[in-house]
Amino acid sequence: GLDTLTLDTAGQTVTIGDNISGIETVTGTGSNTLIASDIDNTWSINAKDQGVINFGSSNEVNFVNFDKLTGGSEVDDFTLALMDNITGLISGGAGLDTLKLTTASQSVVIGTDISAIETVTGTGSNEFTASNIANTWSITATNQGVINDGTVDEVNFVNFNNLTGGTGNDDFVIGA
Repeated sequence: GLDTLTLDTAGQTVTIGDNISGIETVTGTGSNTLIASDIDNTWSINAKDQGVINFGSSNEVNFVNFDKLTGGSEVDDFTLALMDNITGLISGGAGLDTLKLTTASQSVVIGTDISAIETVTGTGSNEFTASNIANTWSITATNQGVINDGTVDEVNFVNFNNLTGGTGNDDFVIGA
């Protein structure tokens, strides 16, 4: 049959594969965190705070009402049409993680919308906004480059036609 795990309290965390197995759907309260297994994971966010996570060779879990998504220690690929579909934070965790937007006119803000994501891909008509600290933007080609905040966080961006600095000092280096 189809099995569902339902969280009834805000602030709870569920790790896929560690503390649940054999579950087809995990339902939160709208204020919960879903953490992926420490294997390659593919996340498809298809509605407000919900979607599907595929992990391993043939494992799939639907999630509903999770505002925070956290990847595992391997590769996590997140795909979504609307940034508003996640009301909290998408964190890639360890590994080389990606976020792909499939709809134009979306804005991604480092530290508010995403963290620990190494590559963000837009449609060519999206806005990418830095965190509110000093950042160096290296524009390497049309609508793409790398942003570095001076720590270990470095994010590659592809197909973003609008780049916005945060409240800190931002340096834009063209042709880097």
